[in-house]
Amino acid sequence: MDELGPLGANLSGQNGESRRVCELLDHPGWLFKEYQSPRGPADTDRLARLVNLPSAMTAAERDVVDRSTAWPSASVLNQLRRTIGVVIPKAPDEYFVRLHNLNGSGRRRPCEVDLLALPEAQMVVRGLPKLDTFDRAAVCSSMTEIAALLEKHEIVYLDWSYANAFWSGSSKTAYLIDLDGASFGPRQLIQSTGFEDPLFSYGSRAGGEVDRYRVALLTARCLTGRRQLPDLQLGLILIRRHIRDGDLAETLARTLLATEAHERATIADLHHKLELVTTANIRPIRVGPIPTNSTNPSPTGGLNGWKTINRPITPKPPVPPPRPSPATSIPAARRAGKPSAAQPKPAPPTRPVPPRPTPPTPPVPPTPPSAPPAAPPEEFGWPAAVFGLMLFAGFVALLVFGVVELFKFLF
Repeated sequence: MDELGPLGANLSGQNGESRRVCELLDHPGWLFKEYQSPRGPADTDRLARLVNLPSAMTAAERDVVDRSTAWPSASVLNQLRRTIGVVIPKAPDEYFVRLHNLNGSGRRRPCEVDLLALPEAQMVVRGLPKLDTFDRAAVCSSMTEIAALLEKHEIVYLDWSYANAFWSGSSKTAYLIDLDGASFGPRQLIQSTGFEDPLFSYGSRAGGEVDRYRVALLTARCLTGRRQLPDLQLGLILIRRHIRDGDLAETLARTLLATEAHERATIADLHHKLELVTTANIRPIRVGPIPTNSTNPSPTGGLNGWKTINRPITPKPPVPPPRPSPATSIPAARRAGKPSAAQPKPAPPTRPVPPRPTPPTPPVPPTPPSAPPAAPPEEFGWPAAVFGLMLFAGFVALLVFGVVELFKFLF
């Protein structure tokens, strides 16, 4: 403890397994996380292994650890050689925010992913930046990059929640904390409210399969701003309609709805699908009016809601001016080396056409007297016509009947 130097104020209080989290005044940017009670030999060995693991990683993996995690850098032991805490880096300032409240801006606090798994309207009310689907995907890609690194080294985290990951609205990246509780291989499943796994009960032995489910659930919530599973499924459907997601929505749905743990997609696969969305620079597809030809077209092509993509545009080759006709002389200004407007080719002379004589106009016969206006049709004319037809049909039937009877009488 003496090597740590003086401690600053307690930043978190008694929270979970930690007794306090204090700044190291002689080491700016570093924190001391003290546990509620000393750890046993097994935890001491596990923490020592976590502290030393980055030295065996590649340079790219160490960059992820240093940039995006509060990875434990040292274990603090008591006189009995038992671990009483760890030294961890402090999250950069970009992962802190002042939220709006009824009295204006509140105190500065970590920008947890709890604030990302919200609809846009609720984020704006809190003073958070507006994020479209691709900004959200960028944050999720950063988060799954960390999770995929843990998965690669067979580290089980399990503690995925709304509070253990921060996000930055400026860099669209994530930052993971509480890594000192991670294990190498399966361990007893810890409770994480709102992230219950339907295939693993609390207290059972759990490994990477639970991490895959919880990472997929957190990613889907941050992507859509929706939290409940039925509403979340609708959000994934809407994602498919707005972006060419490279099967991202299907990968998330397959993991969340799997009935067997082995059917869940790996975190590396999920991260790859997010990378396809964020690095391909594919913007949302939104239905708008059909663009029409215009003398002054807009840079967005006339589509409502379309966002311009900075792509290299190959210039069209200039259209060469039409060659002058041999019969057309070059204007004097061009012969003198001065620019002049293109002169239209003169039209060939036309033969004069003599006017045709106008035939004499025949005399107009006198207009015959107009017929008197027809009487307006009587009201209800069609019923009268039907009635007349019925009378006529009855008369014909009576006539036929009489002829038949007469024929019987005579013969």
